[in-house]
Amino acid sequence: MAINKLHDEFRTVDMSSGWETPAGYPAGIQQKILSGALDEVNKRGSRTRLLRFEPGVYTTEPFVHEYWEEVFLFTGDLIVGNDKQGNGGESF
Repeated sequence: MAINKLHDEFRTVDMSSGWETPAGYPAGIQQKILSGALDEVNKRGSRTRLLRFEPGVYTTEPFVHEYWEEVFLFTGDLIVGNDKQGNGGESF
């Protein structure tokens, strides 16, 4: 038997609004939360977010995830393992 289900899982993401600088990150790094419910205090939940880095911007603190999170980097370079001066690491 055929099921007539609306296919609403495909959506256009508004890339021009809804971006914010996450707490503790330098200006030039922005996120847009797509979905999820996250309780950071009790380390429960999950979320999906987009990250974008402006040219030459990097964070000196490591990303620490104590919960499930999907992160999609749309623009910029993600260098993992660099020092506080931005040297070294592996580029993605």
